[in-house]
Amino acid sequence: MTSVTWFKLVTVAGLLVGQILCKRQYIEMTHEIHDRVVTYPGMPKFNFTNLERGDKRGFWVEYNKFQLSEHAGTHIDAPIHFNQHGRYLHEVPLDNLVGPGVIVDITHRAKRDRRAEVNVEDILRWEDTHGKIPKGSFVIMKSGWFRKYPDTTQIFGVDVNRFPSTDFRFPGISPAAAQWLIDHREINGVGGDTPSPDRGGGSHMRTHLIILGANKVILENVANLDKVPPSGATIYALPINLHRGSGGPLRIFATLNDGEDFDYSGSGRSLPLTGATLFCVLFVKLMY
Repeated sequence: MTSVTWFKLVTVAGLLVGQILCKRQYIEMTHEIHDRVVTYPGMPKFNFTNLERGDKRGFWVEYNKFQLSEHAGTHIDAPIHFNQHGRYLHEVPLDNLVGPGVIVDITHRAKRDRRAEVNVEDILRWEDTHGKIPKGSFVIMKSGWFRKYPDTTQIFGVDVNRFPSTDFRFPGISPAAAQWLIDHREINGVGGDTPSPDRGGGSHMRTHLIILGANKVILENVANLDKVPPSGATIYALPINLHRGSGGPLRIFATLNDGEDFDYSGSGRSLPLTGATLFCVLFVKLMY
C-alpha cells in the first residue's frame, strides 16, 4: 500500500473520529407549553385557538393564535419585574442570555424539606469541586422539582385553588446566597426548576428583589436538570423579544462543550474548553 493511500486512510479515519469527538450535544431545558402549563394562581390560563387547518386553498395551511401570561411555564423574569428602574425584556443584552451553567444540586435535601434553600455554603462547596464560578454564569438550583411538572399540587405542595400562597412548599435560593452572588461573582442570573427562586411560603420575594435589583435575570421552571452536568455546559436562555415585557416564555437549552468555545476570561477571545476541541484543531493542522 502506497504512502499516499495510507495518508488518505488516516485522513478519513481522523476526520470520522474528529466528527465524533467534536460533535456538539444539545440538551432541552424547556417544558412544553400546553393547556397544563404551570402558572401562579390568579394568572391567566393558557388559550390556544386554531384559526385554519386544511388544504381548502389547494395547498396545506395551518396557523393558530394563543394567549399566555409572561410568567408561565419555563420563562424568564426581566429586571423590571421587581425593579422599577430595571431593564425591560427587550433591553436585556444578548450576552446576558448566554453563559456557563453552574448547577447547584440540593435534591437530597429537598426530598426531606420541601422548603430547602440553596445557601452560601452550597455555592462554596460547588466552587471547592469545580473552581470559581465563571463570569457571566447562570447559577441554577436543581431540586428535582422538574420531575413534578406539570402537576401543580405536587409543585406548589398544596391545592393552589384552596390555599393561599403563604402555604406553598417548594425549594428556592436563599436571599443570603443571592446577595453573596451579586457581591462576589459576576453572574448573568439565577434560575431553578421551581416556579420561583424564592422558596414557597417565605422570604417576601427577597431573592427576586436582590437579583432583579442588580439588573440580572431569573430563569424559572427549568426542565431536565438531570441531563445537565454541574459544570462545563453553556446555557442559552432565549426569550421572545417582547417590547416592554416584564418577562416572557423562554426557550432554554444547554450545549455540552465538545466543540463549544466560550469566552470565560472576559478578554473577548474564545477559549477552547475541551480536549476534543484541541484534538480537532491539531489533527487538521497535522493533516493539512
